Amino acid sequence: MRTKIEHKRVLVCGCEIANLINSYTEALKDKGYNVKNCSFLRNNYYLDNKYDYEVRIWLSKLNNKYINYFERRLRKFLLFFVLFWRFDIYIYIWNQTFLPFKIDLFLLRIIGKKVIVVHCGSDVRYVPIQSKIDVSIFTTHYFAKNDTENFEKHLRKTASFTRKFFTQWLTELSGASIISMRSHATFQGRKSYFFRFPQTQILSEPKKAKKLPLIIHAPTDRSGKGTKYVLAAIDALIKDGKSFEFELIENKNNDYVLQRLKDADIVIDQPGPWFGRLGVESFASGCALISGNNYEYYGIKNESPAIQFDPNGSSLRENLEKLIIDSELRQSKMNAGFSYWQSHYSYAAFISYIEDIVSNKKGDNIFFPLKNHKSLLLKHAENRFQKFIICLLYHSKE
Repeated sequence: MRTKIEHKRVLVCGCEIANLINSYTEALKDKGYNVKNCSFLRNNYYLDNKYDYEVRIWLSKLNNKYINYFERRLRKFLLFFVLFWRFDIYIYIWNQTFLPFKIDLFLLRIIGKKVIVVHCGSDVRYVPIQSKIDVSIFTTHYFAKNDTENFEKHLRKTASFTRKFFTQWLTELSGASIISMRSHATFQGRKSYFFRFPQTQILSEPKKAKKLPLIIHAPTDRSGKGTKYVLAAIDALIKDGKSFEFELIENKNNDYVLQRLKDADIVIDQPGPWFGRLGVESFASGCALISGNNYEYYGIKNESPAIQFDPNGSSLRENLEKLIIDSELRQSKMNAGFSYWQSHYSYAAFISYIEDIVSNKKGDNIFFPLKNHKSLLLKHAENRFQKFIICLLYHSKE
């Protein structure tokens, strides 16, 4: 049985990825926790967010990247000792911490604080190895083959490997609870909690399907979100004379996206094993969602009502055509999505999820390294340096 968190002083800190700092803060406050937040780096999509503490640059007018880098480090260092001891639970978003080499994670654990680290993707995912471990995901669902190759060329660097390996390794070594996804955690060595976040209520009840459905695609990055397949499918449907509206949303803030989701029947999110922030916002807006839905890959039981988005224009076109023509099917998917948001991503559902993590409860949200994870890492390591680091330091505890 889940136990309530005895102390309610929480700090949510890190980089603003997918509005996580803000949404974690609001959900915890909504349920009575005493929460403060701290931002190391802002996000252009959420510039209106307010933070209790924020790492800013004093000397930014000098426009010197070296001075700015060390100044940011100094401000984070000083801020940590201001916030040290003040909270019972520390939640870190992304791969940045207050102190170098993640020393603050170790210090907090030593004095008995609960530490949760949320890994969100490229902070720990090393694509050249991950794409070999997860061939089916990266060549069929996650990126098209040419996109994967482009990622490999860009990321095959010693510095990238080292940074991501040690981000995962040091976080696990500190004893922090980790929230992540298998398709992210290339160097996972022990259990992690399946990535989840809170989504505020957008509609009070499911909405009715329209006669002329609005389809929305809102990519933050066209390559990773499969936009070329979306545009190909939409063009084919228009040529076939299908009746619908379509909006491609780019370079707009999150408030605009949320307003348009209220009017949409169908949202196309991203190919891959699971959906992102836009997918959850779509469920909360009562939309039928086309996105990742490979729950079996993660070994979890909470299958979503999303329709799998394969990076294939003809497959996407077929799924869209069914939703456009069959209003009853579309309505059922819209209703199912709204119910899924309530049971898995609403504030109430999120608090239960966090309390399970704090109390170290075993459940459906936990996934483990692959049984042959180390041998796979060694098999697909690119050079002797990588093999040496993996042999010396990687150890699977599960």
